[in-house]
Amino acid sequence: MIQTFSDGAIEWFIDRDRRVLFGHWSGDFGGEDLLEASPVLWQQYPELAEYGAIHDLLDFTGIVEHRYARELTRRLAELFGEPNPHRRTAIVAVDPMKVFELKATKADAPESRQLRLFGNNTVALEWVTADEPDNPSACSRPNAERLPWWFERKGAVAKLSVR
Repeated sequence: MIQTFSDGAIEWFIDRDRRVLFGHWSGDFGGEDLLEASPVLWQQYPELAEYGAIHDLLDFTGIVEHRYARELTRRLAELFGEPNPHRRTAIVAVDPMKVFELKATKADAPESRQLRLFGNNTVALEWVTADEPDNPSACSRPNAERLPWWFERKGAVAKLSVR
């Protein structure tokens, strides 16, 4: 599924076997666009509230201020109840400023989910689906289905972490 904005898009890929939502962000859009688009996705696929997520921002040139992440978290809780702090969201980006954005987001909603920044999709998927206690996306079959078309692209090799 593709959600388009005036100067960008997010292509979504739902992997039910892994219990992971993949998003490939491209172009330039902002937080207001996400506030409009996300509830549409959640209403169509309510199971996503318990899935881990990988957001590939390697082709994204926009800025989403952390206040929008805070509002999205609030809206998710309003629709689906208290968030599961064991859910994992990986952000794939090579922009070192994303570390500060994630820290601000975590400060606003420390118990909403685990957030980490990675330089490539492969390492992000390993973390999101790690077979660890309480991880709702723990996957004993990480190669269960095909991956999105953009997944194989190589970003930076380094793993950046925000805890």
